[in-house]
Amino acid sequence: MKNLFLILILISVMGCTNTPQLPSTDAESRSSFTYIPLDPLPITRKKGNSCEIGDNSTLTVKELLTALPDQTVRMAVKKFNANGKVSYASFASAGKNESYDVILDYMNTDTAPGSFLVKRFVVNLESYDAGFLNLKYKRTDYKIGDSLAISESIPESVITQYHVVPYDEAKAASPEYKEYSKVNIPVYVGLGLRIKASITTQEADVNISGLPAIAAQAQAGKVRGSLVVQTLGVSGKNISTALPLPSELNETTLINSILAMGAIKAMIHDDDTYRTARVIGFYNPFGGGEAFVNGLISALSETRHSWYQSCKEK
Repeated sequence: MKNLFLILILISVMGCTNTPQLPSTDAESRSSFTYIPLDPLPITRKKGNSCEIGDNSTLTVKELLTALPDQTVRMAVKKFNANGKVSYASFASAGKNESYDVILDYMNTDTAPGSFLVKRFVVNLESYDAGFLNLKYKRTDYKIGDSLAISESIPESVITQYHVVPYDEAKAASPEYKEYSKVNIPVYVGLGLRIKASITTQEADVNISGLPAIAAQAQAGKVRGSLVVQTLGVSGKNISTALPLPSELNETTLINSILAMGAIKAMIHDDDTYRTARVIGFYNPFGGGEAFVNGLISALSETRHSWYQSCKEK
């Protein structure tokens, strides 16, 4: 009996030393490679390369809407997890008692590449079960403070954090930042409109694939929540008048909000509309979960992002 017990302990220890990589966390797997909408941030406007060609006396900066060449409609789903974390993904259905922000953006944009210095490091090692007896262990192949590659796959029990700062050549050459990596992400500068539905599901398998589906589920009592219509870098008396005031989330308020967005969209080109280019989102091509996304948002908020506005012949 004693020998059997020793064998079981040995099997358990062997299971610990050969434990395979555990899957990524929920936030890690669900916030990779996706559009991240932001509350509008100010920018610094500069003259682009086209303003340096030929005789400057024949060139003038393009009008703002002309300098924003892309029109896009983008949707993002922001999930609030039970542990307080946030993740972004394209969900088709949701479970019971889950909370989401479903965001639909109409944007006139230009892509202003963003460069950042990023350091990823271990901040905690949680215990995990391993082996035949499910004994608890902590990994010995990672240590708190260890630096990791930005997109390196790690076990769930290894908790990492990211430090992100705007890229600067002097910083990049400094010994203080030798463990930082340079990353480039597409940053969307422009203006537009946003509809956001904040919901909590009341039943399982609720369809949240789009705003019409969500409104129908709200009408059926399967979700509850609120609706917000927001302008991004667009203001003026007529626009303020056209903005709806939805008091609850249902099919009627959604239809009214979409109609208002259509009216405001037409007003963007009016002479009495004030237009200001803003940072309104970015695309995350690295994954990294909530910690990486929050690091990028913090870096974008630290200093005004530069946007180079193109020129044309007078």
